[in-house]
Amino acid sequence: MFVRWIKRQNSRGEYNFCYLSDTKWIEGKPKNRTLAALGSITLKPTKPEREVFWMQAKSSLDALNLTTQERAKVEAALAQKVPRGKNPHGDSDAPVEWYTPPEYVEMARLVLGGIDLDPASNKVAQGWIKAGIYYTAEIDGMIQPWFGRVWCNPPYGRQVNKWLEKALASYQDEKAEAIILLLNRTGASWYKHLLRQVTAVCEVDKRIAFIDANGHRQSSPRYYNDFVYLGKDVETFSRVFGEIGDIRKTPTPLST
Repeated sequence: MFVRWIKRQNSRGEYNFCYLSDTKWIEGKPKNRTLAALGSITLKPTKPEREVFWMQAKSSLDALNLTTQERAKVEAALAQKVPRGKNPHGDSDAPVEWYTPPEYVEMARLVLGGIDLDPASNKVAQGWIKAGIYYTAEIDGMIQPWFGRVWCNPPYGRQVNKWLEKALASYQDEKAEAIILLLNRTGASWYKHLLRQVTAVCEVDKRIAFIDANGHRQSSPRYYNDFVYLGKDVETFSRVFGEIGDIRKTPTPLST
């Protein structure tokens, strides 16, 4: 499958019309066919116009019953033309299907000794995360139990604080043995307050270029990132993540 854009002129001006297509070989020749019309949008869309486009696209994609991997790839292709927000991890209308580069996941695996649970994931990301169990958006990791050794790159936006609160509660209740979360660094008061309760934080020196469903890394990441640690092996966390940033240990962290 592939996304096809066609520019057309109508009484309201120039528009880009978007279609989902695939190619079939008929009598030895390739022939494109349209699977669905995903929507239309002006050449220089406003934020409300982008929101309307994504509503149209979602409705059409829902009707196709695509697999998670297929859906993620289509949405990644659409986002290259019609961004959902100003950045991939900060705005409320930004896409959530952005993945952590494998090298950072391997660092977390080294600290944790393995990954038992990834509570905010999908089949695509599990190609390299390889958690024992993972929760998808449909399962909703916010309402499921967290246990064992947890890795989490949560969907960012206005509810990201809830994921950090969930991690703190799961560790405090001794349901989770250790947790590493990857978050955008922020000066928000809620973030500063919650960080006082974690074990340690790695403030990454450079902005992380996340990966889209097509395997492309961001060309210009806009935010710095933190790896937040809840666990007892501060020495290993500091040694491993100290290679990519400054380690800040909490004087009186939350403990089990």
